[in-house]
Amino acid sequence: ASDLQLRGVSTFMAEMIEASAILRTATKNSLVIIDELGRGTSTYDGFGLAWAISEYIAKHTKSFCMFATHFHELTALSNTVPCVVNRHVTALATKEAVTMLYTVNPGPCNKSFGINIAKLAGFPDDVIETAKRKVEELEGFCSSDMESSKKPRTAMANSIDRITAFANMSESEIGNLETLKCKIGSLMAY
Repeated sequence: ASDLQLRGVSTFMAEMIEASAILRTATKNSLVIIDELGRGTSTYDGFGLAWAISEYIAKHTKSFCMFATHFHELTALSNTVPCVVNRHVTALATKEAVTMLYTVNPGPCNKSFGINIAKLAGFPDDVIETAKRKVEELEGFCSSDMESSKKPRTAMANSIDRITAFANMSESEIGNLETLKCKIGSLMAY
């Protein structure tokens, strides 16, 4: 996609218009090629749109589709939609170079090479180190390890359970002041 700024069409809007045309006109006999959809908006919006579009193509349009993406999380679609198959192009990264091997292998790519490429492009070392640190922070924030994500999810689940229990109180429980105080107290505990 490219922009048409004089007409008020941003690159992202052009990308969405093109994606909309694909969703409205592609058939099971179409070959759909989508490259890096969702870059022009927030990470979460971009991922949500990329997921929804690829899922729609796989489940409804049933076109043969090659979908190149920077959203590693999108590869999980193959766990819920049987016709989705992940492939990746192999690369070899060293401190001095990133060499594309031009072989297509099964499964998702297990590494991103953005910081390697930035270093090769001559970014200052401070920028590279900050980028690495931010990636580690985000991966820690989004990971599924016990310390970083299960506690917040467990706390949220506990809060939802408490609110649900409060909402489902019977009239007799609401009429009993001690029961009501106990239920309200449990809501305030978190």
